[in-house]
Amino acid sequence: MTGINVIILYSNTIFGGKSDSGLSANQITALVGAVNFLSVFGGMTLLSVTGRRPIFVYLVGLLAISNILMGILTLNEQHTAEIIVCLLFIVLFEFSVGTILWLYLAEILHDKSIGVAVMMNWLVTLLVSAIIPSV
Repeated sequence: MTGINVIILYSNTIFGGKSDSGLSANQITALVGAVNFLSVFGGMTLLSVTGRRPIFVYLVGLLAISNILMGILTLNEQHTAEIIVCLLFIVLFEFSVGTILWLYLAEILHDKSIGVAVMMNWLVTLLVSAIIPSV
């Protein structure tokens, strides 16, 4: 429920009309995917260096701030800055919740419980992907 699914699934639609950035919607979508992929490795490295608590305390707060900033930039039609903040959001997500959640689930839950948690994650993803186009 952080918003990452909307960005990943609908980046082509979201950034389709952002002409002042100089990039096409397909190029921005490719950039979103590349940043997402590469950020996973940074997130795993950061997790092994700092531990979970500092990441949750600081980076999740920065996630919220980046979401607010992205909303403000969207309302003010600052498209290039919006794309940059969106990419920052993806990096922050993969450095925090995106990486730690799966490790945390594996540490505290039994096998069947992990299955239920993963199923709920994908059900929410399905729900988001079904609802967002009408929003």
